Amino acid sequence: MAVDDSAGAFSTGMRAIRQCVVLGGVALLVLLGVLSAYTVVTMRDVARQLPPPGIFIDVEGARMHYVDQGRGPVVVLIHGLGGSSRNFSPIADELAHSHRVIAIDRPGSGYSSRPPARSRALADQASVIATLLDQLDIESAIVVGHSLGGAVALALALDHPRTVSRLVLLAPATTPVELEAPLDSPMLERRWFQQLLAWTIAVPASRHFADDTLARVFQPQPVPEDFATTDGGLLARRPGQILSTIGDLLALNAGLEHYRSRYAQLGVPVRVIYGKEDAILEPEVHLGALQNVPMVSIERLPGVGHMVAHARPERVLALIKGVMAQPGES
Repeated sequence: MAVDDSAGAFSTGMRAIRQCVVLGGVALLVLLGVLSAYTVVTMRDVARQLPPPGIFIDVEGARMHYVDQGRGPVVVLIHGLGGSSRNFSPIADELAHSHRVIAIDRPGSGYSSRPPARSRALADQASVIATLLDQLDIESAIVVGHSLGGAVALALALDHPRTVSRLVLLAPATTPVELEAPLDSPMLERRWFQQLLAWTIAVPASRHFADDTLARVFQPQPVPEDFATTDGGLLARRPGQILSTIGDLLALNAGLEHYRSRYAQLGVPVRVIYGKEDAILEPEVHLGALQNVPMVSIERLPGVGHMVAHARPERVLALIKGVMAQPGES
């Protein structure tokens, strides 16, 4: 007599599936634990190698870090995406021979903090920097911005015009950019997903892809051998900075869309310099957004990429010092 064993087979199959799910879940948790431990170790190693070189000050709920050196007319340096005040190492010391140089870590970048509830908008970053300068009793300054820092510098000049006497923009982001995958994923808008990425795979992934990423940022120039330390490249391998970089990117286009219609209102001399070989931002697209600025001067450097201050520090220094002689708005 035949016995129908289909129910037993189904039950056995379900048990096997449950066991696989449990084992898979345990394996995933172990993997996440290993990645998180790696992230913590990396974060501590970076903190040991690169202690903060400057001063901390509380500004609008953020713990801001800046480096203040030299005496003379004030020059404020604002770095780009995922960077820090150390990115201006090719020009800061030399500039400090004749100017008071204040290199700022933008909120959430470098050694500066940004509270989780704080807006990531360009306007908000500009407000924090304006308040910082006010707390330092600086009435007006030459403001130098690189890349995304150029966008923040433009916002600062438009929203807080008394703070800015001159603008020097190095490969600035001026108009909305197309975000590549995975940055265009709706999942990246979710805070919990950002945290998961930052504390698990982002740090080892950033280390794995660092060479290729930096090569593109610097091309056609080579990446400086000491970029990781002297220029603070290692600081980008920390979960806090990764979170801020994601936030900056997600907020960037809305801010640029808001400000680009106002560039013609700029009432200060504006010097812009772009490398013709920039592989990060399209020079003519971003320069085109500035064509109606009243007192703008644009320079295109052949054979130079996105990191203008590293490729041609002497030209950037001359540009900053030269803008002092240009008459402002009467």
